[in-house]
Amino acid sequence: MAINFACFATILQSHEKKFIRALRACGISEKTILWNHLFPNASLPFLFFIGMSLCQGFTRLIKREPYTLKRCTDGSGESS
Repeated sequence: MAINFACFATILQSHEKKFIRALRACGISEKTILWNHLFPNASLPFLFFIGMSLCQGFTRLIKREPYTLKRCTDGSGESS
């Protein structure tokens, strides 16, 4: 959920920048500005989040102890 807010906040911050106003003044459509300029800038928090998630996943995978099979015994030392 936090990644949604981060991407949305980045779009809102970029929406009022000077180069966006200049593109609008040149007559470029909102759709073109959104897809070609705002979304690539807003994707940076998303890419950062994905990278951090992958690092956490690999760390958990590496830290996990290897699976070992244990034999069940009835207390006498012999396998059942």
